[in-house]
Amino acid sequence: KTKTYKFDFTKNSGYKSYLKISEDLKDLDISMIINCAGIEDMRPILTLEEEVMENITLTNVNGLSLLTLIFAKRFAKRDQRSAIINVSSHAGYAPLPGNAQYGATKAFIRSLTKAVGYELRDKLDMLCFSPGYVCTGLCYYRKGFEVVSPDDCGPCIFRDLGYDTENQPSTLHEFIAFIVPPILLVNENIPNLILEPLTKDEFKRMEEIRSKENKKDS
Repeated sequence: KTKTYKFDFTKNSGYKSYLKISEDLKDLDISMIINCAGIEDMRPILTLEEEVMENITLTNVNGLSLLTLIFAKRFAKRDQRSAIINVSSHAGYAPLPGNAQYGATKAFIRSLTKAVGYELRDKLDMLCFSPGYVCTGLCYYRKGFEVVSPDDCGPCIFRDLGYDTENQPSTLHEFIAFIVPPILLVNENIPNLILEPLTKDEFKRMEEIRSKENKKDS
């Protein structure tokens, strides 16, 4: 049975708004949710408008947290095992200059998912899915050897469910996830030195695309 539910994370911040989602779907025996709603705006922090920062937090942190809580309580009452998959990102592995707000929200998601997953391990499976670049509109359809397609990325979400607490969609993405934590132990600024120029190049590319789109609209 399929039911379509329209919801704006940026305009609904209270617990009751999210609880209503579960109540409106009470006729369905839901056994899994995938929290994948997210907003990214890759820009230097001083250029971000307050509303943009607020919307990123409302969607990436507030919405995901409340849905995790609400459905964890619901799933705990089921006789069968249930699952919650929260979508994080490589951006959550290290501080990300030029995309600080987004990276911070993804670090939050990793921490929350792993902690809740351990607490509720006897009742449900929690998985944090942490991809790098995926060729979608979120990154303006970036191309490159490190980018995976949505078709390759999607099925990987379920690959390690019930066996591990986190996974990535490709061998390269797995390698990056493996190598970053030890580097941070040596010097937390090493990833920054590598990522800052790359982030600046990506920001420049996005600005050029936005400029072209604005010209088309005008």
